[in-house]
Parts: sequence; structure tokens; C-alpha cells
Amino acid sequence: GAYDATKRPWYIAASSGPKDVVLILDTSGSMQKQGRLELMKQAASTVIGSLTVGDHVTVVAFSSEARNLTTYLVQATKENKDDLIGQIEILGAVGSTNFMAAFDKAYDVLELSRRNEMSSFCHTAILFLTDGMMTVPSDIKTDDVTNLIARREREVKANAFIFLYGLGSEANQGDAASLLKTISCATGGMWSHVEDGGRLSEAMGNYYKLFALGLGDDENEDFAAWVDPYPYATGNVMGTTVSAPVYDRSVSPHLLVGVVGVDFTMAAMDTALGVSAGSRETLQKLVKRSTAVCPQLNLTECTIQSLRFSASGREALCPSECTNFVGIEPKPCMSASDYPTYFWENTNNRDRSYAERVCCEVGQTRMTGQQGYNLQQCSSSKLSKRKLITIILGISLIVGVAICLFSCKLCKRKKKSQPKQTPEPTIMPVAVALPVPMPVKDSMSMPPPMYNPSTPPL
Repeated sequence: GAYDATKRPWYIAASSGPKDVVLILDTSGSMQKQGRLELMKQAASTVIGSLTVGDHVTVVAFSSEARNLTTYLVQATKENKDDLIGQIEILGAVGSTNFMAAFDKAYDVLELSRRNEMSSFCHTAILFLTDGMMTVPSDIKTDDVTNLIARREREVKANAFIFLYGLGSEANQGDAASLLKTISCATGGMWSHVEDGGRLSEAMGNYYKLFALGLGDDENEDFAAWVDPYPYATGNVMGTTVSAPVYDRSVSPHLLVGVVGVDFTMAAMDTALGVSAGSRETLQKLVKRSTAVCPQLNLTECTIQSLRFSASGREALCPSECTNFVGIEPKPCMSASDYPTYFWENTNNRDRSYAERVCCEVGQTRMTGQQGYNLQQCSSSKLSKRKLITIILGISLIVGVAICLFSCKLCKRKKKSQPKQTPEPTIMPVAVALPVPMPVKDSMSMPPPMYNPSTPPL
């Protein structure tokens, strides 16, 4: 289907962390060709739609001059994203192409936003889209653009990663392609080319992969991201998602396997936080939690080179001593999976107690239940040997009784299934009286009678 989890806000938030995003969009007259303007609008809207409340965003549209669509970076709430997308939809294509004005305006917004604390104060991504060569000022050189970027970086201290996208045939040949690639290499950024009618949304949306590489370091292992409330597709219920990246840490750099997320209804969040239903306080706490940690990005030259190669092949590589490319993402294989074979064998909870497995922190109280939200105290105490023996004996007894009952039931069924047989007649024994020989008395052998004086004489 059309659903792609990797483009969802909860996925990108977990794999890239909080960030400031500036989209610089070419609206010169040449963007009217080959449906480029509409393709750009669609891609920019997709990028903005994927951001969350932990992010800040703005748009700079440029042709002969440049203008920002918002005074400051705005928090990527649904209302602000919808407003920006609406302004993008009414952009027209007219005028020349002025790179200098575009980058200068982008850094103006970044500087002003940070002064007024309208920023994530974390990482910054500048997504620059054009379809050709810069044409004004007439005497402009490539070094002028790279020097401007370097000077504004020192002033603003944005430490921005610059992603350049060349759209159409003119941007993939001659001086135009050379210019974009030179800016990319001079700033430590990336350049990609997209053909007319190509997958621009996918190309621009892949910027987060650079942040995902840095997010895989061990110091960011406990990072999690929250997204702003959204309506569930299954009904008229508002909810949010907390998500965390999953890495294969057996390889270097750590490989992003995917993102795991858990949904919560906003009603449950309000109850758990003890605030009134629909309160903005819940949203503010989600924002605070999402921006509480700025992941550290430790990107080597080889890592960035590998990402360039993964995005656009060898033509996007910069002069470098790095020749060994590291794995960036799993590639489909016909005979075997590139994902770790032990991925589903979770041994992290082996030999741990129930409390250690389910509690965020041992000894901490947590919310349980669907209605009452009863407090449950987490304990790290393990089962004693006596309790363990009792449980084993109890289970054995239950199993033994179950086996006996089953056997008896099976015997009864067997007896019922056998056909009844007529019993054979039994011959009863008949008793017969036989003469018993009596002993013959011998008078000669009998003793004489005893004299009894009380007996009268005959």
C-alpha cells in the first residue's frame, strides 16, 4: 500500500532527534518546466509533514531575491505545519537564481530564532533545492558562495548540515552540477541529483539518515522521542507515540535496523499526568521530553562519504583519503537477510526479575491498568529458594492431577466405546452326599468302667 512507516513523524523523530530544518526552495522562472514547481511543492510538504513538536522549521523561497515565509523558526506543531504547507502551495515561479541571497536569508532566520529562543538548540539541517545554475549577481563565483556560508556559520554557530538537491537535466551537467558538488564538499554536506518527474520527496526525506548514523552511538542508547497528538486512523481518538531507534551494535558504525513505537491515547496521558482533559499542559510536557536530550553526532569523513555514495553513487563523492565505505542501511538480498540473525533472540532480560524487566527504574512507581490507573510499586526482590520450590511443587501437583483426570476420562470413553457381549452360562457345582466310614468299636480294647460310689448297685 501507500503507507510507509519510515516517512512517519514518530519514525523520523526517533531516528534523527530534535532538529532545526530550513528548506531553501528555488522559485525562479525555470522551475515552470517539466512540472518541477509542483514536484518541489509536494516534496517540501512531505518533509514538513514528517516533523514533530521536538523540531523547528521554516522555508526560504528564492529567485532573484530571497524571502522567508516565517520570521522565526516555528515549532513543528500541526497548526504551524499546515500554515507553512499552505504558503508553499501558493508559491509561483518567476525571476532569476540567486544562491547568495538564499543562503544569507537562511542564516538570518537561524540567527534571529536562536536569539529569541525559537529553536530546538540541537542539530540543524539546511535542505537546498534548485534546478540549475545561479545567474545573479552576474559576476558571482563558486568561492563567493562557499565563503559566505563559512562566514555565516562562524557568526551564527549553527553547525548546519547542508543537503543540496539538483532537480532536472540542467542540474546534472556542466557548471550547475559542479557548483552544487563543490558547495557540498566545501561545507561537509551532501549532493543528490533527481531527474524530472523523479522521486524528489524520497530524496529530500532521506536527510534524517545522516542524523541516524550519529544517533547510533552508545551514549545515545536510551534516547526516545515523543510526537505531537494526532487522530488515530481507527476512530475519532487523539493519541501520541513514543518511539526509540533500534540498532545492530555488532557492526561499526551501528546499523539502524528500524524504530519501535508505542501508542498512548491523550485521555490516558492527561489522566496519568493529573491534568484536565485536552489540556495544553500535556503537549508542553511532551515537547519538553522530546527536546530534553540532544543526541551527540560523531560522524567521521568515511561515514559521510559512505552516505554520499549510498544516496547518489560515486559522482557525489568528494576528494578524500577514505576509500572503504561502511554499511549505511540493510540491502535486500535474494538468498539471505542482511539483518542480524539473532535480532529476535532477546537475551537482554535473561535472569532478570519481573520488576527489573517491566519497570523503567527499579523502585519507581508506575501506572498500570486501563481504567483506574492504580499505582504499582516496582521491587527488585527476587523469588526465594523456598518460594521457588513451592511454585515448582504446586505446578507439578496440578500437572499430575490433570494427567489423572485425563486418563480416567479416557478410560471411561474406551469402556463406552466397546460393544456389549452376552455372558456364557455358568455351570454351578452340585453337592453329593457320600457315605462316611465309621470306626468299629472293639469291646476288648475298651477300658473298664470307673466305680462311682454314688451310683446304686444293680
